[in-house]
Amino acid sequence: MYQIDNSTAATTIPPSAPAGTPGFFTDGNPATGVAATILPAEFMNTIMMETLNVLSAAGITPVKGQYNQLALAISKIVSSGVSWDKIANKPTTVDGFGITDAMKTGAGGLLSKPAVVNGNINAISDTRFFSMADATGDRPAAVAYGAGVHISFPSGGATDIGIDFAGSVSGNSWFGGRRYSADGTGVWVQFWTSNDFDPANKAEKATTLSGYGIVNAYTKSETDAALANKANKATTLNGYGITDAYTKAQSDASISGAISNKADKATTLGGYGIADAYTKTQADTAIGNAVSNKADKATTLSGYGITNAYTTTQVDGLLSGKADKSGAAFTGAISISVAQDTGSPGLRLTNSAYPGAQVALKLETTSTALYLLHNGGSSGGLLRNASGGVADLDLGTVTSNGSACHTAATFMKPVAGQWVSLANGATLPAGGTWAYSLTNYNSSGALISSSTGLTPGGTQLGGTYSTGFAWRFQ
Repeated sequence: MYQIDNSTAATTIPPSAPAGTPGFFTDGNPATGVAATILPAEFMNTIMMETLNVLSAAGITPVKGQYNQLALAISKIVSSGVSWDKIANKPTTVDGFGITDAMKTGAGGLLSKPAVVNGNINAISDTRFFSMADATGDRPAAVAYGAGVHISFPSGGATDIGIDFAGSVSGNSWFGGRRYSADGTGVWVQFWTSNDFDPANKAEKATTLSGYGIVNAYTKSETDAALANKANKATTLNGYGITDAYTKAQSDASISGAISNKADKATTLGGYGIADAYTKTQADTAIGNAVSNKADKATTLSGYGITNAYTTTQVDGLLSGKADKSGAAFTGAISISVAQDTGSPGLRLTNSAYPGAQVALKLETTSTALYLLHNGGSSGGLLRNASGGVADLDLGTVTSNGSACHTAATFMKPVAGQWVSLANGATLPAGGTWAYSLTNYNSSGALISSSTGLTPGGTQLGGTYSTGFAWRFQ
């Protein structure tokens, strides 16, 4: 037994084609137009790998030219007893074992991240975990995003009843539950937690201040006792028993005696008889005469009336439109309009560091860039891409990474016979290399897979429920 090893063998196993209708081999009948069964590489790879896996399970290394190794492997496996750890290529999923009565990870059970309910939670018919978001119609009003568990009770009726428990995962710490009826109705109630309610901070119902532990208020008895020491409302000092204050009449008499030698209230110096001070008018006149030829203190050129000098803002504005001689970055377009030739170019980049120095022109966007380069001492140019790849620029054949690029004369364009539809599958015409795009569906129209790639002419692509196209480009 050996694995195919000639020069035409692929280095990796090709992808499988979509499953077709099971059948049997036939030699065909040219007389009746029945084609012989094509023996595809996939079928031969299946037989080869199935056989090699039996040898692997028995711990036997394939030997070319030995023709009884499959029999030896089966005999060894049977005689040594088949244990679970010796079985190769075991399935790793519930579907792989064909199990239909178990809950998968991710299907709303343990070890899963349950999907968001798109609709109403009470419409779920089984017991499972669930997630809530905008698409969940009957989630609690206080919850934007959350998760919970839906417990369906086997009522035996046409519709189920049960209990939901849920909590918020964003915005607040809401937790609650509800019992939903057969008609789908049910009211969410909040569960109080230590985040919302602490019994230690609540008082027992009482009828006194001390019963509630209040210490910053007077009781009725204390208030009555305090009021007993207060005077009744009165309108005179005597009425309140006050002896250390003047009455109104006593105050008027004292004030009258105190101001008998005082000037009457006035609004001018003359009104108070003051002769050794300037009036406001006199002071304004004197000050005006003193400052008539003086400028007011200011912080700007215009404040001093200066018109033959630039302000800092004007200077900055003029300088902002100039480039530094040492180098600058331009954000606008640069237009050079002048007579030019090789002796007098419109744009010259010079690196005078040493004879072999490199001159570079960078063309870039916000995400990628490329460089046009010239090395001192050489007669050509280089083009470097964003990934660091470098290619020579010549004036003959256009190259990329050292290989000649296609031209209009060498590149095959889509014409009749070089553009093939792959609807319901097709065998490509012989010859050349074809680029293809293929999408596979099952009989119900559900997407199974899609692929693109390159393949030689004569290849069978697609099946009964496939669609796509292929294009011969060389």
